[in-house]
Order: sequence, then C-alpha cells, then structure tokens
Amino acid sequence: MYHMLGPSVHELLHLASENVFAIIHPDDREPIKRCLMNAQDNDSVTFLELCRIGLDAPYIWVQLKGHTEKNELGETIFYCACSDITEEKNEQEKIHFRDAAVDIAAEQTGIVFWTLDLQAQTVIYDNTVQTIYRDKGRIHRWHNKNLVHPEDLTEAISYFDRIFSGYPAPPIEIRLKDENTGEYYWQKITHTLLPDENGSIIKAIGSSIDITERKRLEEAFNEQMSFRNIVEQNVASYCRMNLSQNRLGPGIAPHKDMDYLFTFNTVDEFFNSVYPFIPDTLQKQSYQTLFSRTNMIESFLAGKHHLQLEHKSIVNNGLTEWVETHANIMKNPKTGDIEALLYTFDTDNRKVTQLLFDKVVNSEYDYLSTVDIPNDRYKMYSHNPHATSIPDAFGSYRKIYTDIAETQISKSTKDDYLYHLDPVNILNELETSDQFSFNFETIEGDGSIRTRKMQLSYLDRNAKILCVTRRDITDILAEEQRKTEILKDALDAARQASTAKSDFLSRMSHEIRTPMNAIIGMTTIASQCIGDDKQVSDCLAKIGISSRFLLTLINDILDMSRIESGKVLLKNEKIPFEEFINGVNSICYTQAQAKDIDYESIVDAHLDDYYIGDAMKLQQILINILSNAVKFTPPGGSVNFRVREKKRMKENAVLEFVINDTGCGMSDDFIPKLYEPFAQEHAGGINVYAGTGLGMAICKNFVDLMDGQIQVRSMLGIGTEFVVNVKLGITNESKLKRASKQPYNFSNLTSLVVDDDVAVCEQAVITLHEIGIKADWVDSGRHAIELVQKKWEAKQYFDLILIDWKMPELDGIETARRIRSIVGPDVTIIIITAYDWGSIEQEAKKAGVNMLVSKPLFKSSLVSAFQKAFDLKEEAAAVAEQIFDFTGKRVLLAEDHPMNAEIATFLLEDKGMQVEHAENGIKAVEMFTLSAPGYYDAILMDIRMPYMDGLQATVSIRHLDKKDAKTIPIIAMTADAFEEDVTKAKQAGMNAHLAKPIDPKDLFTTLYHYLFEQ
Repeated sequence: MYHMLGPSVHELLHLASENVFAIIHPDDREPIKRCLMNAQDNDSVTFLELCRIGLDAPYIWVQLKGHTEKNELGETIFYCACSDITEEKNEQEKIHFRDAAVDIAAEQTGIVFWTLDLQAQTVIYDNTVQTIYRDKGRIHRWHNKNLVHPEDLTEAISYFDRIFSGYPAPPIEIRLKDENTGEYYWQKITHTLLPDENGSIIKAIGSSIDITERKRLEEAFNEQMSFRNIVEQNVASYCRMNLSQNRLGPGIAPHKDMDYLFTFNTVDEFFNSVYPFIPDTLQKQSYQTLFSRTNMIESFLAGKHHLQLEHKSIVNNGLTEWVETHANIMKNPKTGDIEALLYTFDTDNRKVTQLLFDKVVNSEYDYLSTVDIPNDRYKMYSHNPHATSIPDAFGSYRKIYTDIAETQISKSTKDDYLYHLDPVNILNELETSDQFSFNFETIEGDGSIRTRKMQLSYLDRNAKILCVTRRDITDILAEEQRKTEILKDALDAARQASTAKSDFLSRMSHEIRTPMNAIIGMTTIASQCIGDDKQVSDCLAKIGISSRFLLTLINDILDMSRIESGKVLLKNEKIPFEEFINGVNSICYTQAQAKDIDYESIVDAHLDDYYIGDAMKLQQILINILSNAVKFTPPGGSVNFRVREKKRMKENAVLEFVINDTGCGMSDDFIPKLYEPFAQEHAGGINVYAGTGLGMAICKNFVDLMDGQIQVRSMLGIGTEFVVNVKLGITNESKLKRASKQPYNFSNLTSLVVDDDVAVCEQAVITLHEIGIKADWVDSGRHAIELVQKKWEAKQYFDLILIDWKMPELDGIETARRIRSIVGPDVTIIIITAYDWGSIEQEAKKAGVNMLVSKPLFKSSLVSAFQKAFDLKEEAAAVAEQIFDFTGKRVLLAEDHPMNAEIATFLLEDKGMQVEHAENGIKAVEMFTLSAPGYYDAILMDIRMPYMDGLQATVSIRHLDKKDAKTIPIIAMTADAFEEDVTKAKQAGMNAHLAKPIDPKDLFTTLYHYLFEQ
C-alpha cells in the first residue's frame, strides 16, 4: 500500500482513519459503498476496479480483493488486498483508441471487420459489422437460410465449415439479405487464420466489402453480349468489322443479290459496294456521312458508340423497303482496335421496332422505375448512365424518397417533393386522373441546381403499382426562359418602335406644317403686295427656304421607304474627286460660317483624281454627318473633315472620312440607338435642332451598301468623332499611273502545308513551287507540330504555314494554337478551308491565325493572300533604289523576341541608326517616359508582347504629358494581316503598319518617310 500511495502515505492514512472514502475518487465512492454492503450481507468475495488518489492528481487504478468475517464481538470485519493495475488500464485505453481508428478507417473504405472465435463458435463484433449481419451475439452457423441467398448456400456452407475447422479458404462472393428491405446484395468475404503461441488455430479475422456495383457492371456486360447474340440471330443482315485494321469480318447479307459483299477483305470495299443499294440521293449521302470506316472511327472518338439511320434499300427483284441500319462501335479491350457490329433491321418487325422505341424513350429520362405502394417497394428498370442522383436498384420506397429529400433536394422544393411523393397523396392525385407530375430541384455534386420533372401514373391500378419517371428539364426551362426574354425584348422593341413612329408622325406633322404654313402665308402676302417688289422678293425668298426644308423632309422619308423595301441601288459612275470634295466643303463652309464655327478640311495628297462609285449617296452621307456636326456645335466651336486613302487593292480602294466636332456630344446610352430610325436624343416637346431623326439611319444603310463601316466616339459636352470607311472603285486612269510595278519576289520564302488529304497537300506544293515558294507538307496536325518543333530547335522556321481546318485528332485551329506557342508571332499562319469560316474567324484569331483562305487553292488566290499577309509596298520599276542613311537618328525598338530584335538592330545600325531595345511594352513606355523630349526619333512597336502589348503601350505613350508624345512616329510590326488588326493599330495611335517578316526596303522607306519627308 505504501509503495502505491507514495510519499504522502501518512497524510492519506490519517485521512483514511477518519473517513476511508476521503481517499477514494468521488466517482467511485458509491460503487465502493454498494460493494461493501453487498459483501456484508452475503459474506462473499468481491472484485472491483476503482480510481484512487493522494491529495492531488494523478490518479492510480487499483483492484480490490476482499472478504468479510465476524469477530468475537460479532462485528463485521472487511479484509482487503490491493493491487496496482494502472499500467493494465492504460494499455486497455490504447487498445480502445486503436480499435476506434480501425473502425473509422473501415467505415470510410466500406470494409467491415470481425473476429471469429473458432473454439467457442462465436463472432466478436465491432460496431460496423451489424450493417451486414443485423443481429449481434452468437451465430450458430453461417449458412443461415435467412441470411444467405439459396443459390449461394452450398458454397457458403463449404467455405465456413473450412474456416471454423481451422483450414484456409479462398475468398468467396455471395449474396446476403438486407433484413430491412428484403433485397440481396453482393459481398466479398475473406478470412485470415490466426494461430496461438503453440501454433494452434484459435481465431480468424474476417472482412467483407460490398461488390454489388461491380457485379452490376458484369451483368451489364453479359447483357450486352447476350443482346449481340440476339441481334445476330434476329436481324435481316449483319457483319462484324475491325475498323482500325480495315478488315471485314463474318456476316450475312439481307438477300442473295448482296452475298458477294462478303467476298471483300476490307471495310472500305464493303461500304463502297453497299452505297449503290440505297436509291434515294439524300439518304445515300446521309448513309455515307455516318457509315464509312473513317467516319465511324471519328464518331467513336467523339463519344458516339452507336449510329443508326432509317433509309430505303433495294431488296429482291429491285423492290425497295424501309430498313434501319445500326452500328455498335466498341474498343476491343485485348487488342485496343476499334471494332463495330453493323446490322440492319426490317422496320416492319413490330417487336424489334418496339424494343428500339423503348430504348429511345428511356434515353429521354433520367430513369424509369416501378413503385409497389402496398408493399412499400420500388425497383429501377432503366436509367440514363449520364444522369446524376440515381436511386439504388431496389429498396424501400418510403426510405429512398425521404433519404433523397434530405440529401439531394433543394430547401425551396423539399416540402413540395415530400408532399407529392407521399403514398397517400399519390393515391389521392390518381383517383381523378391517369397521371400527375411536378417539378423540383436537385443539388448536384458540384453544388449546381438542376430542375427535374417527376411523372407518376398507374401501371396496375388494382394492385396499386405505379410507373415513375424522372426527367431533367433544366435546359428546357432555360430555353423557354430565353425565348420568353426574346419575345419580351421583341415586344419592348415593337412598343418602342410604335412609340417612336407615333412621335415621328407627331414631329412630322409639326415639321411639315411649319414650312407649309410659311409657304401658304408668304404666298398670300405676296399676292396682296403685287407691285411692291421688295416685299414680294422677301416673300419669295422665305417661300424658297421653306420649300427646300420641306423637300428635305420628303426626301428623307422616301429614302427610308426605299431602304426598308430593298429598292436602293448603287450607281457606278466616275467621281471627279477634287470637284466632289469641293462641293461638299462649299455647302458645309456656308453652314459653319453662318454659326461662327471654325471649319477645316484636310485632304491627303495621295488621293486619285477619280474614283468609281455613287457620288450622290456618298455626298448625302458626308453632308448629313457634317451638317449634324455644324448643327450640334455652338458658335465658336470647330468642325474638322479629313480624307485619306486607307487601303488600296487591285480594283478598289478604301477611303476613310473622319469628321469631328467640339459640339454637345452624345451620351453613352444614346450611341447604340444612333442609327435607329426616328431616334433623336434631344427630341423634346420642341426640337431645338430641327431634324427628322432619319438622317443617321439613312447614312448607316448607305455605308453598309458600299461595303463600308461607320464608327462613332462621343462625350457629352466635349464633342463627337465619326469615322466612315467606304470602298470605291479605281479608274483605268489611276491604274495606268501605277501600271509599271516591281513584282514581289517569293523565292526566299519557305512554307509548310498541313492537310490530312495527301492529294490536297501535293497539289498545294505544286502551286507554291510555281510562284517561287519552297514548300513541304505533312498529313496531320501532330506531324506538323513535330516538324515545326524540330526545325525551331535547329534555329530554322517556315515563313508561311497553311493548315487545313477540318482534320482528325487535331483540327486546324488547335494545330495553329500549338504551333504559335512554339514559333511566336513572327510566322504567318493561314487556315485553309472549304467551309464557311464566319463561325470560326474569332476563334482562329485567338489561336494565332493571321488570315483565312478558301479552298480550292488557286495560284491567284495564294498570291493575293500572301501579298495581303505581308502588306507589300510596291515601288515603281523606273525609280532607282534609294540609298538610306539614318546617321544621327535614334529609334526605340520594342520587341520581345531576341532573334527578331537582333535582326532589326543589325539592319538599322547598318544604315547608321542608333537602336535602343525594350523587351516588352511596359519597358518601352518606361524608356520613352524617362527620356528627354526629342531623344528618340521614332518607335518600332511589336504588337504581341508580354505584360503589355504594343497597342496598350502606344495608347499609354500617346496619353503622356510630354512634348513629343503625340507626334513621335510609332510604326507597328506584326505578323497579323487582318484588316481589323491594321485598323486597331491606327486607332491606338500608330502611324504605320509593317507586316512580318519585315522587308528591309519597306522598313527603311517607312522610316525615311516619317523622319525626313514629313
């Protein structure tokens, strides 16, 4: 006792002499008292574990063994022996925590463990085993007929007899009954035998895991194979084929006339011989689209494992009948080959038709199930493999729908879900109708919400067995919502248009009556003043002004009427351009002068003398915009009108007209409505600007007819700028002036053609060779990427890469994206396609494509495309080559690619230019900002750079508060050749645009123009 109690024994014994319970832990005092009372009454021996302590913690565990006796005085004496069992108790705690950890691991993995006492024939359960074996305690024999499926009983008896006899046995897979649902589920059971210290087998550790899902997949596979055998026995014709190896397998023909099909060895030969048996041209095209070796492989790779088509086929004696051809495509798990079973059904076979119809119906739903209301059972019959939140195969109906409500249904629809699926409410609903349905929301695994529709109807009204389907209607509701929004927007637009027209008619009534009143009134006054020449002259002048205004109103109305009816035609007449511009300016000068507005017109010196187009409509566009500029600019303001030839092609030129003013400007809300008929931002009760609201709508339509563009920027209180681009024809006189031109030399260019059609590749290479370009070709995107990577690593690259859009494995856009990541922005990449490229143009640009060209590839189209891509500047042959000298000039070169920077630096320094290099846009802005005014004479700006691209860098420089920030020439250098890319560069503030690869002469000529000629 002393050794157990420690140094404070005397103090503790003192306490015990007064009250023995003072040294016992408070929680154990009552059990000790009961133990002593029991021993006193029964004179029995008692064992008890309890906690004991000194004055302070820690406690120690002791075991008391004692008995009672009567002494000579008749008193009851309790004799007690104490044993310290603290270490044993601590070990028990460790074992407890270890067992708890094992239980947690088992629960998370789904594995259940137990221990068999082979001698006592008992099972030592843990807390999880009851999920399989529903009653705890002794199991007399594991082959309990109420537990094991009858078909598995013999195997189970043999297995457990060996285990309980101490002999090892391999794992077994048996079905066990769920006593709650009555359904069977599959378990894989394993036992490991444990010997004692003498080697005798006394225990076994058992484990079990649910393999129901695995068994379900095996059954599905076997079902598929059974279906395949049934198909081969019941179809009109079938054949097996190895698509990967182009090898035709065994099969049967629908009739004797087609027996010869199976004399072929290849799948390609087979299909080419089948096509003539399809008489309808459109159906034959559809068949060829689906059923060819390459298309079937592509369909499989795209996730389509089943193809089908209903079509007419020639049968015996030349007769035709409707058949349905199917292809089940699968990958052979042993060889990896893609194989197919092609079979044809006679669509008159009602049974097969019904089976196929059932499959189609099932594909429309998440699942199809039955519910047995009286027996509280449900069973799944079919479900969409791609659907989520699918119930188990069978079980308790009440349990499954309440469990789903708790875990998968949104809070907003949970109560409604539970109400509608309650059996009592279901029976009430179906008393008066054959079926009913309701919508609810499910919470998906990723947290998203899907809307689903549950539909219930009687399968057997007398037995109260239901047919239950569930369908995902999220996309349907979204589409309905989208259409509703479209209709709402259309209704709003119609109301706005109606209101606008009503307002327009009201304004027209006022506007027309005003000049008419003046005309009638002045006519009356003039008739009364015959002989008073001054008065009559004044009246006639006012009548003339009012008449012209009235004529303008009528013309605007007629123009809009012709535009809306599609009767507007463009004239192609010679326009003497100097006379034309002077005519526009003469009208606008007069208007501006009357309002004390500064009007200035600037015309580029390189305009042709004549262009071809519709002079009247072009004049109407310009005068309308210029008149508005004057109208909305207050006295003392300014209006500027600039004209230049923006782009020149063989037959046409794009002319740019820029009109800006310092007027009242427009709000951001009004600009999108600017070109709508009858739209006026300042149209109040009194229109202070006196307009019809039709002018800009007419302008926009005329510009569109001229294959042009009109853009506007405006700020309230600051002013407005219009940019109008129209395409005009080039006259023969202008062509003669440019007749002698130096052709571009393509001989130093190399190209790569990428197309999965070898014939296209070979013909393209021949065409490229004819125009002097060296060319290679590959037959896939993957091969192209490998070749480009190999050449790039060897410091070689192609100048041009032409890539087909539609290719297997990697299409043209993805191939271009990967090649662009290798070569950077300096190689021109062109997509070639026979399809309409409108749907892919934006995606292609994002992938790094410079331009798109249509198939077939004519020599003229290739030359035109390359010239456009490189933005060639032709020189007159008679002009001698100029010797450029840039000594004393300094240029800032913004280029992220070291090789390009090195080349440009060498070329410029060779001509005496000092070059300073910035590796990205941010660095370029920083170097220019920190330099003294005039330090740099020009900036060469790459467009695609990291951190800040060339467009952003140019805008930043132009907005600097620095003397030369707005005047320093900035020249773009890029591989992009789209017209809008050039436009973006100019809009950002760049002066010129050079296409990569850079022609040294073009570079020197452009620099010379801005550094010396200007």
